[in-house]
Amino acid sequence: DRASAGRLELLPVDRKRLKPDDVRLANLLEKLGAALLKADKPVDAEPYLRECLTLCEKLQPRTSLLADTQSLLGESLVRQKKFAE
Repeated sequence: DRASAGRLELLPVDRKRLKPDDVRLANLLEKLGAALLKADKPVDAEPYLRECLTLCEKLQPRTSLLADTQSLLGESLVRQKKFAE
């Protein structure tokens, strides 16, 4: 999928531009994870969603971004048949 490929290519640039504890980085990681899930790549989406979840829990523990990320990560894990996680 072109959208996920484009976001994936820009991630190194965004990591240099943004601080590691910037909520905008969490937003980008969530969008990348969602795009990868849409492209039927749950294995690829999982690490980005886990990183986003870690950032969200630290920076904004009570936001819709946290809830959305938890949902997307759950979807990724179910599609990989990682039911225990």
